[in-house]
Amino acid sequence: MIKYGKEPQLNISKPELVFLDREPTEEIKEKIFKHDNYTCQCCGKAINPKIKKERKQLQIDHIVPYKFGGDSSEKNLQTLCVTCNGYKNIHEINFRVTKTPLTSSKELNLFLIDKHDKEDLISWKMINLKRVINFFYHSKAVLSLNLAGRSKQVWEVELYQGNNPQWLENEKSKLLHYIKEELQHPKLEQLIIK
Repeated sequence: MIKYGKEPQLNISKPELVFLDREPTEEIKEKIFKHDNYTCQCCGKAINPKIKKERKQLQIDHIVPYKFGGDSSEKNLQTLCVTCNGYKNIHEINFRVTKTPLTSSKELNLFLIDKHDKEDLISWKMINLKRVINFFYHSKAVLSLNLAGRSKQVWEVELYQGNNPQWLENEKSKLLHYIKEELQHPKLEQLIIK
């Protein structure tokens, strides 16, 4: 006769799950906004913090996304506009760093997401170009953008030291087309990259 007993029980303790706060506190958010001067660290779009409607244009971004273990500490947070934060998505890009972490260039992605304000068309063009270039380098690579010449037909892009300007030179024909067509600046005479 076969005797059936209880199934053997393994006494395995369950690991304790630790949930990190995904969303930074309002106090930390405000501290990051102030630190970043209420300015998107990628495209440079700045807002007036006293105007409630404008504040909605900026968000706090996790440099290392929460999904990949990023925490909500101040060192892992940066201010991005809604557009840049949406485009960054779950990529790990620190726009507080001025030198690219990339060892070789990648394909230049040209995108235009913001609607423009007819009263500030030049600013809109600069913000979009800066965004494209900074995403290309995966950092805050653009030191300055200047419009010069007759009727602002010469554009100068100056990169922070440590960012290879040749990468952008190799994409110059795409950039010229982008500026003329997408950024609605058809009379562009010259694009200088330094």
